Amino acid sequence: MTVVCGISITPRPNKIPFAPQLGFWSGNNENVFGLTTNAILFPSTLSYVHYNYLDETYYLSYQLHIAQLLPTPEGGFTPSIEGDLGLHGTHGFYRHGLKVGIAFMPDLSGSWLSRWNIFSSSPRAAFLPVVGYDAFAGPVTLSALWYPGMTAHLIEKYRKPKNESDTGFYFEASQLQLEHFFPPADSGYLTPLQTRLPDSTRLRISKFRAYYDDGTPLQLLTTRKLVETYVSPPYDYYWVMVDEGSIPDAALYSRLMALDTATIAQYYHHTGRLVIKDNPQALKRLDSIRVPILHDIIFNGSFWGWREKEKN
Repeated sequence: MTVVCGISITPRPNKIPFAPQLGFWSGNNENVFGLTTNAILFPSTLSYVHYNYLDETYYLSYQLHIAQLLPTPEGGFTPSIEGDLGLHGTHGFYRHGLKVGIAFMPDLSGSWLSRWNIFSSSPRAAFLPVVGYDAFAGPVTLSALWYPGMTAHLIEKYRKPKNESDTGFYFEASQLQLEHFFPPADSGYLTPLQTRLPDSTRLRISKFRAYYDDGTPLQLLTTRKLVETYVSPPYDYYWVMVDEGSIPDAALYSRLMALDTATIAQYYHHTGRLVIKDNPQALKRLDSIRVPILHDIIFNGSFWGWREKEKN
């Protein structure tokens, strides 16, 4: 068995998030199985690699990776299933390889189990191409994975409703039992707005959530932060969700909306109608977003920390 320790880096505007990782690999010269943990503690990816040796220098690899093993936010934006074909070369102390493949990006607003449903009909699920390169020098490995369009996909798919003609929500006061209303947008914190509707569904407007106790996928709420890193102020973005009450992940409707919360609150108190609509100017700003190629690339560096000696 080989134990690998390393770090994963994903460039973003104004910051460079990173996550320490551990990998455990076992097998023979033709078949290798691996388990990778993200943030050291959370099992994140199962891998299988089959090698086909062409000659003493070059060989092919057939790879299958299944990610997002636990319902945690770590690694939540990476594809859940990936298949690759790689061509590698060995030159003494150095090895390097190039791989191409296809990856499945799940609907993050669905249940945890739906992350591996490649036959999903959700418009938020997608297949993305993958290009990767790695270089080995003894126990040190450097690699890069490029998922073209991954960040743009997240921004585009989650800011639009599944029904393109839907522009917002309209409720009469008699329909609502308002549990609490959100404070002005400049208060620095938004408490979720919860309203009880006649058919026992629930409307929730949320910008921050501290716990995973109401079925709200953490990846969804983190997606808002992803969008806001590409859009300058003064626009605020909130997750608007309609679900079936206490049933986790049973979202009937959810998308990211640009809301002027102060105007919504003022209109509600004066008219008794709760009108939740996107800010048109903010939507135009989203349409103009151009995501740099670098922001779709994940860099990894690792070191073989321990390798079990082969038995004679």
